[in-house]
Amino acid sequence: MPFDVIWMEVEMAKMRVGIVFGGKSAEHEVSLQSAKNIVEAIDKSRFDVVLLGIDKQGLWHINDAGNYLLNAQDPARIALRPSTVTLAQIPGREAQQLINAESGQPLAAIDVIFPIVHGTLGEDGSLQGMLRMANLPFVGSDVLGSAACMDKDVTKRLLRDAGLAVAPFITLTRANRAQFSFADVEAKLGLPLFVKPANQGSSVGVSKVKNEEQSIRRWPWPSNLTIKWWWSKALKGGKLSVRCWVTTTRRPAPAVKSSSTASFTPTTPSISTIRARRW
Repeated sequence: MPFDVIWMEVEMAKMRVGIVFGGKSAEHEVSLQSAKNIVEAIDKSRFDVVLLGIDKQGLWHINDAGNYLLNAQDPARIALRPSTVTLAQIPGREAQQLINAESGQPLAAIDVIFPIVHGTLGEDGSLQGMLRMANLPFVGSDVLGSAACMDKDVTKRLLRDAGLAVAPFITLTRANRAQFSFADVEAKLGLPLFVKPANQGSSVGVSKVKNEEQSIRRWPWPSNLTIKWWWSKALKGGKLSVRCWVTTTRRPAPAVKSSSTASFTPTTPSISTIRARRW
């Protein structure tokens, strides 16, 4: 019995991806650069991008994906373009409820959040907890993993207690600081040593200390960066950086050795740091 085969093309609805970026931390500009790379790389045929930018004061904005950055090509001067549309959230609903603060109208449902806020309030479990409370699915580490790994003191203790080798360290806070003199720290860790904010990004505020005078000059206490500082023994060795990307050739890239010098002064991330931390 003859029959005809009819082909039907069904257009699947695009997934709406909310990219949350910016933030109040010292790594605000790093986050902008990461968001830029994601927006440029994401498959627009499969995903609709919703940009949710957080300014340095913590205000959430709904940004236009075509015009959301100032000085976008200059990592040293990149900035979030001001938006007239701010975002609000209604807590306590079973379903997500993000609101256009100007019109009072809810945003169209977002399928998943891509949190790309670097540093404090972005990588430390704070943003992840807020997204969970708002019933907004998100990618990346959950609340506990984010909180434990962002605080280097907690991370080191967990690794040490699991039997893994870690460099000797001391954690100083406002509560225990008076119990340690520089001589005590030197006796335990030796010189030189490294000091950094325990709950900041990997390179923010890090200093290499060779003597007591440098410790006084390079350890800004009290500081607006953190209430907990992590002092670590300096170990000689290399840093291995692994980058992953999609290729069509499936040919492994060769290992490349590079050398660089760093001043290790407690400043904001340099251009090279921003470029190195792209997504």
